[in-house]
Amino acid sequence: MISVIIPVYNAEKYLSQCIDSVLSQTYQDFELILIDDGSKDNSLAVCKSYNDARVKIIHQENQGEAAARNAGLKIAQGEYIAFLDADDWWDKNFLLEMCSCLNDDVIPVCSFVRYLPDGRELAYPPMPTNSLPDLLRKQYPMSCCRSLFSKAILDENNISFTQGRITGADQEFTYEYMIVSSKEPRYVSGAKYYYRINPNSIMLKATYKHFDAIEAMLSVENFAREHCEASYFQAISQALRFYKCPYILDFAIMTVLTAGDTPSSVLSYLNEHGYVELLDQACAAPEHHNTNFMKLWRKSHVVCLWLYYIRKRIGNVLRKFHLR
Repeated sequence: MISVIIPVYNAEKYLSQCIDSVLSQTYQDFELILIDDGSKDNSLAVCKSYNDARVKIIHQENQGEAAARNAGLKIAQGEYIAFLDADDWWDKNFLLEMCSCLNDDVIPVCSFVRYLPDGRELAYPPMPTNSLPDLLRKQYPMSCCRSLFSKAILDENNISFTQGRITGADQEFTYEYMIVSSKEPRYVSGAKYYYRINPNSIMLKATYKHFDAIEAMLSVENFAREHCEASYFQAISQALRFYKCPYILDFAIMTVLTAGDTPSSVLSYLNEHGYVELLDQACAAPEHHNTNFMKLWRKSHVVCLWLYYIRKRIGNVLRKFHLR
């Protein structure tokens, strides 16, 4: 049996489509756990409107998405766990395709489609490799919502979501599972996950919480140090420090500069949290993610941030007058 866990918070607009996509699966051996995380809209009422024995509902005070998923894990009865976000949905054959790939050596990783606010659908390219260090180097987007997880492996290794982490918790969870499972990620093209680009998502808002994802990746590195043999740990550590972390830092820095925060404030934040040293290490390495940001960073930290800041401000003006 599969335990499907959906954290719910103020999702009434899309929630029915999400739940219906689970209940209409061609593979029917599942339970559906809905965790209402203190919603202020009618999400809880939508959950309760489903009169189906497979549906279990938890209501809790608002504690965040990680806590909601952990609450679902505590009561899950399935041999495997699947996660779905409340504003996304599955193709009707999602579980069938994912389960067809389950065996002792494989972690199924589904394909996904980005659903844009204007109704367009953009299919993401296939996973380029079955190696975790290579996935980290190639920046392939991983999420707990795109795999199936053995409940026994999660329980044996005490793997759960880090509560309070706003971004990066799902990747941290997924990477830790891949490290301890000794299984190879395997791309499943027929299992489609529809990821809705929600204008209200924190991922689209300019906030320093984007830097949480760096702490998540450094936590993965510590986890790998404890659970991997030396050569495999070195491969994961190098991929994180020279590719994944600089990539996330690039994105996070651009995000807060977009909000209009000053380069000097951003640089102070980077120094305070040790991220300047992290970027310097990556830039000094012979192999790293050679973004324009890192090329500029080698020249001057301050100049780099000011050039990015000016570029974003000019871009905002051009967009305002429909010139870009």
